[in-house]
Amino acid sequence: MPETVLDTSVERPNILWIVGENLNLDLGIYGEELVATPNLDSLALNGMRYTHVFSTSPVCAPSRSAFMTGMYQTSTDTHNMRSHREDDYRLPDGVRPVTHRLGDVGYYTANITNIGDRIVGTGKLDLNFVNEGPLYDSEEWSTLKSNQPFFAMINTPEIEYDIYDRQTASKERVEWVGEKEHPQIATSENVTVPPYYPDHEITRQELARYYNSISGIDIRVGWILEQLRKDGLADNTIIIFFGDNGRLADGQFVDEGGKANFLRDSGHRGNCYQRLDKGYALQKLPAAIGIVGIFGARLLWIANTVGNGNSLEPRRLNRSRQGQVM
Repeated sequence: MPETVLDTSVERPNILWIVGENLNLDLGIYGEELVATPNLDSLALNGMRYTHVFSTSPVCAPSRSAFMTGMYQTSTDTHNMRSHREDDYRLPDGVRPVTHRLGDVGYYTANITNIGDRIVGTGKLDLNFVNEGPLYDSEEWSTLKSNQPFFAMINTPEIEYDIYDRQTASKERVEWVGEKEHPQIATSENVTVPPYYPDHEITRQELARYYNSISGIDIRVGWILEQLRKDGLADNTIIIFFGDNGRLADGQFVDEGGKANFLRDSGHRGNCYQRLDKGYALQKLPAAIGIVGIFGARLLWIANTVGNGNSLEPRRLNRSRQGQVM
């Protein structure tokens, strides 16, 4: 792969990835009525919405290993769930984490957990490569304004069973992260059970908690957008929201702390949209897999870098395309 050459004449926007855990197209903008997602819907209405985005894996670690490198996990030996955690595995020659690529061209990188006292992210990595050195410069939101351009990721806490204390088997029922604070819009009475699940009260309760978790995500996204505006960062930040590996409650089972999605359309289809406040878009949008500023079946870079032979530079977006379905 050619060496990256920094072109200081290129105006580089900030990039913010907001990554939703385990969700499908279950937002208001996609027609779901059992959630309250005004902040996410507004992003889609004022940006671009993608309706044919699929994860390359129905579970988190392989999926994240793909979109953090822009390479299929089957091409990099990172396709087995939570593999290479205790060995000396390194990514293949020419394959590097996106944060390292962006760092080469002047981007400050952060994996945000808090905005002040508010928890907005988990700081999650969950990658099938652990020997590439530090992936981020910081986890502090407060460092972003003075370190532009920045690439920041926020992994939302919602849509996840609270299983990480490893005590699942001893509990009568495992709670969803944050479920006590989520808006209670969906109930066991008003959800529709997918045909491959038994229409049972427990199934209905879990589906309702899933939908209410999405409403909980939207509240945190509202905090993030509010802080961007307060810090004067909104007009020069590309915001990209996407799900990591498809719906948790649709084709997933939980048994003694383990979980896995089934590889069906409803199990690994993802939502994606980007807001381009300052009118930035990308020149090429191939089939979805890697995400570096946006999605692409090849490694794409937004900062005038090179990936798999394709250069990618920001260009101005025609305002008439805002809110357009792609």
